[in-house]
Amino acid sequence: ENEDSEPNLSQSEIAVNGFLQIEDQYYRFDFVTSDGSEMVLLKDRSVLDRGGNQVGLKAINFVSNSLSGNSIELDKLKGKYVYLDFWGTWCSPCREEIPILKSIYSEYKNENFVLIGIANDNYEALQDFVKKQEINWAQILQSEDKSIISDYGVTGYPTTFFIDPEGKIISKNIRAVELSEKLKEIFGKK
Repeated sequence: ENEDSEPNLSQSEIAVNGFLQIEDQYYRFDFVTSDGSEMVLLKDRSVLDRGGNQVGLKAINFVSNSLSGNSIELDKLKGKYVYLDFWGTWCSPCREEIPILKSIYSEYKNENFVLIGIANDNYEALQDFVKKQEINWAQILQSEDKSIISDYGVTGYPTTFFIDPEGKIISKNIRAVELSEKLKEIFGKK
């Protein structure tokens, strides 16, 4: 800690399993106190192959079944823009995003764009909510196996990741309104 200078990392950027690059070395945050005053960094180059959960890194691959039973593998979506929306039916800010996300999905589902919901919820609540709200994009349930939530370091909801066609995270925690603006720019719509 150097009291004479501003820290380079904000509290929101410091999270367990997050990575820090110093010159050509990568370090993984193995332990971080809640106030960020103490942390343990481990040298870890696995981020180069496996990917990470921060802007600028390759997104971590996952394979999971959607609520409808279809298999989703993130790496197979290369060539498309992908928006991962970590959410839950119990989360008010998440529910408030649904009408905007429905509009975005309707407008861009035939473009080079994929929207995936990753819900920290129970099966019945999610199934009922998706049906009542007429949500048509893929939903992955993370009720017992929370491996995707863990890999992406999700601790609050909603948490989002916007991934480019090469599989790299280009934005994190952008809300639906910001996503709409980015997609307009990308696909040249007004």
